[in-house]
Amino acid sequence: MFASISIAAYFKKTTIVGKVMFSKKGIALIPFIATMPVLLTSTQQAIAFLILLMIADFATGIGASISRRRKLIKSNPQQELTRLISSEKLKKSGVKFLLYSMTILTAYGMQVIFQLKTFTLSITNMELSFCIGVVAWWCIVEFYSIFFENFKDMGIDIKLIIKKITGLIKFIKDKSEEVCPTDKKEE
Repeated sequence: MFASISIAAYFKKTTIVGKVMFSKKGIALIPFIATMPVLLTSTQQAIAFLILLMIADFATGIGASISRRRKLIKSNPQQELTRLISSEKLKKSGVKFLLYSMTILTAYGMQVIFQLKTFTLSITNMELSFCIGVVAWWCIVEFYSIFFENFKDMGIDIKLIIKKITGLIKFIKDKSEEVCPTDKKEE
């Protein structure tokens, strides 16, 4: 009963947010939200992307908590259940947000004070800065947390899926070379 009450509360909050977003005031914000990527600098876009990843990490973390709770109920139905979102978890999220913010602000400050030059990498045409590099690092951390930690806790093993896909690609490639061998001309 406790689990259904707490999950119901989350659905109730979600419906409230949905109603606000699709109200007259919420719909009036859509043009501003839609044009944001065009108006923002690349650093601001990177930070916005990081914030989206942090929100996704939080949501998938809740999904992982629900999955762990279900496993706990199956294995030991008499055990007392804890909250899906505890104040301890929220404190950790706050510390993570503070860490990300401080490192990004420090990187930006160093970039401005020491007039650090931009650089390019062979994988992008964009002029990268030290600040964008720090934001990119935190995006990678969040991406890893979502796909390789939270999804795994929910029963979706991304590493195993990737291994199966690469094995299938290798199998198809080997079979296609057996059927249609490539001709190498000798000189």
